Amino acid sequence: MNSVLSCLMVVMAAGTGQLDTVEESSSDSALSARIETTFLFNEHLSPYDISTTSSNGVVTLSGGVPTHIQKELAGDLAASYESVRGVENRITVEPDVAPSIPKRNFRRKITDRSVSASVRTRLMYRKNLRGLTIKALTINKVVTISGMVDSEFQKEEIEYIAMQTKGVERVINQLTVRGGEIDEDTKNFVFASSDEFVEQRVEESISLNRHLSVRRVNVEVDGGVCYLTGTVQTADESRLAESIAINTGGVREVRNTIRVGSDVFLDVLEPLEMPELEPLEAGGAAIPTSGDTPLFSEGARID
Repeated sequence: MNSVLSCLMVVMAAGTGQLDTVEESSSDSALSARIETTFLFNEHLSPYDISTTSSNGVVTLSGGVPTHIQKELAGDLAASYESVRGVENRITVEPDVAPSIPKRNFRRKITDRSVSASVRTRLMYRKNLRGLTIKALTINKVVTISGMVDSEFQKEEIEYIAMQTKGVERVINQLTVRGGEIDEDTKNFVFASSDEFVEQRVEESISLNRHLSVRRVNVEVDGGVCYLTGTVQTADESRLAESIAINTGGVREVRNTIRVGSDVFLDVLEPLEMPELEPLEAGGAAIPTSGDTPLFSEGARID
């Protein structure tokens, strides 16, 4: 009996050890991510490529910086976290090391911070994104977004919103999608509150297709249902517009009422104003006029 209990205690201890190992590994990854984010938001360290690894709470830093002050700063920031048991600072001091990000002047820094604020403000007014903690960091017109989201759709939508913000040239998407399936009610809410975003995506896809014109096709999305109206020249163009819409993320159904007709471009042409002709006189030619004003003087010779 004692031997059986001893075996059980050994197995339980082994299982507990494996669980502790998994938890420590997860904790180390989270710690490294937090330290790297701290470096990213520090103006003295963000231009340089500093790698961070953690093992059982011991953080190892590597990379290159131009001064000893920056090396010590990186070590101090890493050591400031309570879960850090020790720091191995292997960063090398290289005066000629090139920054991975170009240096910014004061005006550029202010502009970048304003862009970050604009991105966060636009995200704040999206009903389906409320409650999410999203960070936006802009460096030289490049926005890095990070945080946790509930779905791939939200991840893509946030990137799209950031990219459409004035002053943004590129977006680095570091958003993480939470695990687990999303229930149907949540999906319906996401679709309903993101109709404007989906509508813009359909319109952009149509505008990028050389066989279609967004001026001739009207797009409206309501509750994930895409309504297509307008006029095109051929049935193939109508089917193409429908295919583009149904293959756009966020569209659940397409209702295509696009008309097919050859008079599609007639409304674009403006009628030409022809000069009025005065009645012919005996031995003379008609004189073109515009209203009451002759286009030529009466004494002018017309060959």
